[in-house]
Amino acid sequence: MRFELRDHQRKAAKDVLTNLARGIDSHQRYGTNSAFSLSALTGAGKTVMATAVIEAMLHGSADLDTEPNRTVTFLWVTDDPSLNRQTIDRMIQASDVLTVGQLIEIDETFDQHTFEPGNVYFLNTQKLGKSTGYVRSGTDLRTHSIWDTVRNTIEADGVDLVLVLDEAHKGMRPQRDKKTLVRQLIDGPPAIPVVWGIS
Repeated sequence: MRFELRDHQRKAAKDVLTNLARGIDSHQRYGTNSAFSLSALTGAGKTVMATAVIEAMLHGSADLDTEPNRTVTFLWVTDDPSLNRQTIDRMIQASDVLTVGQLIEIDETFDQHTFEPGNVYFLNTQKLGKSTGYVRSGTDLRTHSIWDTVRNTIEADGVDLVLVLDEAHKGMRPQRDKKTLVRQLIDGPPAIPVVWGIS
């Protein structure tokens, strides 16, 4: 990290790392899913804390006493594409080991069978809507839909998917008794193994 974590930020990052490790282990061993949150006031440095956690998971961290996990991949979801861009810029600014190639904004060119370990993929919920090309597979433009990629990643051996919900509370409110797109993403099928909410 280029930024030195304050004591409360370091404690929060360690707590998140503990929850991630437990969630991944529980899913690998028993097939159980888990969810937890990182909540902090505006201006407390949530993105910096999240960057420290992701950096530690992907590259290891002596400061946070964490070994690198070679199987984990992150899907970072917001309801605002501009927020994703800001988050990527902030992560690049804060981290001295995460590269631009590891922070991937899902756009119209994205077409992968799975999310690859070692990366963070950024998605806004509008791209999950039925009217978008992102949810259609087997076309001239796209072999795999986003839903295909999520499912294939969850079902793949040697890959552990963590869903990060930035401002998690926004996407969870029911709308006329229908599941929100975020809720559909979490519940599947198959359900997301580990969900980390940030608010």
